[in-house]
Amino acid sequence: MPTPRHKPTEASRAEVMALAGYGVRQDEIALYIGVTEPTLRKYYKQELKLGKVKANAAVARALYKAGVEDGNITALIFWMKAQAGWSEKARIEVSTDDPLELILSAIKKRTSKGAEDD
Repeated sequence: MPTPRHKPTEASRAEVMALAGYGVRQDEIALYIGVTEPTLRKYYKQELKLGKVKANAAVARALYKAGVEDGNITALIFWMKAQAGWSEKARIEVSTDDPLELILSAIKKRTSKGAEDD
């Protein structure tokens, strides 16, 4: 006897969207609602995508509020690192045409040349 065809309900769609938003793996969501992974992806493709997007939006909204409205410095720093590309890494650029390096090299040459003359 073949397995009856799956029929998504509004409740199952909402549950899949919520679970996807919480970061539950697709194989676990499929097990939870009693379908195979291919069936899950076939009938709940939109919910799987939107669940994560909605969760990320909610977290971003809360983080933004914590930083901007509540003055949470940690939230502000995290936002700037994640969204504005800020970094704590020092950036050092070395150029072969560095004037200081050229001067030090000239002094070194002059000093070693003077030692040879002695």
